[in-house]
Amino acid sequence: TLRDVGDCEKLVRALMRPEEDGQETCFDPVVIVGGGLLTSEVVSSLIKYCPDLPLLVVFPSDMLYPHLFSQHENIAQVYERQMTKNGVKIARGYEAVRLWGVDEVGSFPTLDGPATSLQATRPRTFTEAQPQFKQSRGVVLKASDGEQVWLGARLTILALGAEPSTGLVSGALETDEASGAIKVDVSCATSWQNVWAIGDCAAMPHPAQDSASLHWPHAEAAATMARVAAGSMVAAVGEGDATAAVASLEATVPHMSSKFLDLSWNFYGVTEGEPVLVGDTHAVGTIRLFAVFWVVSNTIVGVFLEGGTPEQVAMLPKIATEKPKIINAKKLKKASLEALLKDPHMLTPPELGVGEFLAELDVDEVLLAFRKVHPDSKGRVKTGQLGEIMTELGADWDEEELGEAEQAMDPTGSGSVNYETFKSWWMN
Repeated sequence: TLRDVGDCEKLVRALMRPEEDGQETCFDPVVIVGGGLLTSEVVSSLIKYCPDLPLLVVFPSDMLYPHLFSQHENIAQVYERQMTKNGVKIARGYEAVRLWGVDEVGSFPTLDGPATSLQATRPRTFTEAQPQFKQSRGVVLKASDGEQVWLGARLTILALGAEPSTGLVSGALETDEASGAIKVDVSCATSWQNVWAIGDCAAMPHPAQDSASLHWPHAEAAATMARVAAGSMVAAVGEGDATAAVASLEATVPHMSSKFLDLSWNFYGVTEGEPVLVGDTHAVGTIRLFAVFWVVSNTIVGVFLEGGTPEQVAMLPKIATEKPKIINAKKLKKASLEALLKDPHMLTPPELGVGEFLAELDVDEVLLAFRKVHPDSKGRVKTGQLGEIMTELGADWDEEELGEAEQAMDPTGSGSVNYETFKSWWMN
């Protein structure tokens, strides 16, 4: 497992260690189990510095970065393609159960098949391990249905992220129900007097929800919490003022960043609400530039950016801190990403007076709203359905105003209205 710099040094030594006879006779891959930031960075480094090593990545879920892109699989695939085009094989939906013992022989299913999604095989016979295997000859994995596979590996790396280990204080300290981490306040104090918690075991106050907590297992969050806790403890014994330290935690914007081969991304804020993709994830022959904005009640609370200039990246903490309002997610999805990164408040709706509403005037959206009520074979809708269409487009009228609109579009009382008549009236 990779827990600190010392573990990384052990990994480098293991990768550089030659076989005892000086011959390269092991063709098993280096197996990395995990699906998050640590996994992608380990894979990126191995591809860069050990290009001849066969690599196999095992995702515990069905995709890379599931905590970021559970609703946007196509974005995760951008980074997965970076792996497979560099010869990395991927297995999905397996968790590591144990290491495969050196003396463990017999017939076991393993993994084989398409590089993008390895599948379990029929049992294969495995005889005595080669002499260079001292501690294990691979890893045993378990699928969601309970079936196990035995995977040969010259080296197994568990990059499983930071799960809070709070069993020591279970039942004594208040914990966050969602993550299991210890809840702390803005001074990193726990529910017990004179007990503080920091790092991966702690859940700090949520930056967007007053009564909630946020578990953010990342190095910078841990460093900030450490400074805050140290200042608070010193202040608790009357040796200092913790005001500045507490303010630094209150001002903290959760963020992550990573360079993955020729890609580079940054994230600020929280991954809550509806994720909205802006930009093209399939750009060919150009520098990739796309973003995902997380929206809660028409408010941006988080932003992920692939690529971008230093000036564009510098706008991300501003967006996460200011939480710009938007008209709706549809408008955000259609917006120019370059323009948004220049002016994050460009989609903030204007203040409305009494009786005013913000009308949707995008022709595509007008047509979509019209079609939602299922026009007849002649492309006409019943006059009584016009209110439903206009409400979809932002109208907020009383019965008298709605009646006047219906009269204007159907002056003869025919009982139906076609799209062109509706569009002409609505747009003008």
